[in-house]
Amino acid sequence: MLCVHMARKQPAFGTDGSRSSAPVADRLVWLGTALCVLGVALVVVVALAVVLSAPSLAAGVDSALAAVEGPLGAPDGIEWLLHVGVLGVLVGAWLAGAGLVSGELLP
Repeated sequence: MLCVHMARKQPAFGTDGSRSSAPVADRLVWLGTALCVLGVALVVVVALAVVLSAPSLAAGVDSALAAVEGPLGAPDGIEWLLHVGVLGVLVGAWLAGAGLVSGELLP
């Protein structure tokens, strides 16, 4: 879907010389995609660290799931990093979606 959007790029300036919103939409899509990629990478690395540091695979998976499902507390510990990664993915998805919608709706 991103390739289709990039192939139909609009000019930066309209026919009457006014500024188009396409550069803003492209920046939102780029920023959202970057946040999603970084968030997923953070979640995968931290979850692997939790699983590999546990005495068994089942205990590691259980502790990683408990860390994700638990409440967000003070900014310390591995649970906080998992929550930050998930939040990064969610914010990135919203930004990329806003960029795609604004790129198609605004001239």
